[in-house]
Amino acid sequence: MDYKFKILFILILLVLIVYGFNRIVFSGPKQYKDISVSEFSEKVKANAGIFILDVRTPQEYKELHVPGTNRLIPVEELIKRIGELKGLEDKEIYVICRSGRRSAAASEMLADHGFTKVFNITGGVMEYKKMNYPIEQGGTIP
Repeated sequence: MDYKFKILFILILLVLIVYGFNRIVFSGPKQYKDISVSEFSEKVKANAGIFILDVRTPQEYKELHVPGTNRLIPVEELIKRIGELKGLEDKEIYVICRSGRRSAAASEMLADHGFTKVFNITGGVMEYKKMNYPIEQGGTIP
């Protein structure tokens, strides 16, 4: 019985090692860059024409959003609506959500679909508001 246990243990260990190796080798580095809200604010000040993609829901957007947001596409709809971003594959796209989780997922989706200059705004709109950067409420959905 002790012999069978050792063999089983070694097999499980080998499976875990191979799985971990595959994850490291085939996942590669992130294809987008995380930036803080303060870095994002500096980018906005330096270039008012940057492209801002909000990936929250329309209701969340109306509650509060970053001024100058170019497009609202909820993360759940991004793959289906990715054609709306055609022509931006080599342009800087700044992706924002409430806290940074959905924008990270959306940033990865964009990178996977050939967008080369994707920036995930860590901390999202909540951190942006907390840092007392300008916020808008209501308005039309872009």
